[in-house]
Amino acid sequence: MQILFNADIIYEGRVLEKDAERGGFILPEGTKVIVVCNNKGGVGKSTSVAAMGDILARELRKRVLLIDGDPQGNLSKRFGFSSYDDCQNSYEILLKLRLDARRGGAAPLPVNDFANSGKLYEGGKKVRPYETLRIFCATRDLEKVYSEYRADPEFSDCLIRDILQEVRESGQYDYVLIDTQPVLSYILGQYMLGSDYVLIPVTPNDDAFDGALAIGDVYMNTKQKKERFKDDDKVELLGYFFNQVKKSTLAQKHFLPKMNEEWGENPKLETMIPYNQEVNNAEIENAPISSKNPNCPASVGFRELVREVVSRIG
Repeated sequence: MQILFNADIIYEGRVLEKDAERGGFILPEGTKVIVVCNNKGGVGKSTSVAAMGDILARELRKRVLLIDGDPQGNLSKRFGFSSYDDCQNSYEILLKLRLDARRGGAAPLPVNDFANSGKLYEGGKKVRPYETLRIFCATRDLEKVYSEYRADPEFSDCLIRDILQEVRESGQYDYVLIDTQPVLSYILGQYMLGSDYVLIPVTPNDDAFDGALAIGDVYMNTKQKKERFKDDDKVELLGYFFNQVKKSTLAQKHFLPKMNEEWGENPKLETMIPYNQEVNNAEIENAPISSKNPNCPASVGFRELVREVVSRIG
């Protein structure tokens, strides 16, 4: 963390946070890119990314980019993009143009041209854009582009990494959160290749546990691949957290020892997100739980999770 003394409170268009202990103002650090994944569906990846993004932007005033990397488009729906007509420049168009450009096509548009302002949910509807949250929104056509990437690794390898690096270099975001498909694939490896951290939501059941362990193989392969790069580009396991917990004692006694055996104790995040029917109600209304019902137990849990993540990585 850098401290700026005797400086204006405005730095690169941002209001700086004051450092209470040492005086001066805290300079913003670089963009953190976090990919959220589990090989098991239904563990709350989209719900978690939506809540974390909303809390970071709306409550902590961080500049956030969300990337909907799942052709189901559930994350996009949470922020007002539920159909083809809602999204002016969808994420799959960006991926397709970048692939065509690498094959020898026309020069692509800048990545930030595809970032749409997320729509804030208030009073039962999405009333206005977020001030500091943008999203690469997805439609079902994203799967077609993924198929092209998988079929042509000679040209697609590291392309997503390059896109994420361009996002970093733009200096427009503090955090990038990536929602992914519940599948082990070449595409997941490409997202990890461009990320700084891997975050794994786990529900307390054997299928989700197995899904989390399967992510470990992709993570280790990606880590080895990154080590071959000449720069300081690395990926780290930010950790895993338990989601949709009905009884914390069950998660602690039955699944926690299993996770510690495989991952060690350090990757475990202390926060457990409780099961809450309000999460399902928010999904019906296509809203982040943290904005639909900010005081429900799940929202309180996600708020604690965000604080824990920020304390780990800054």
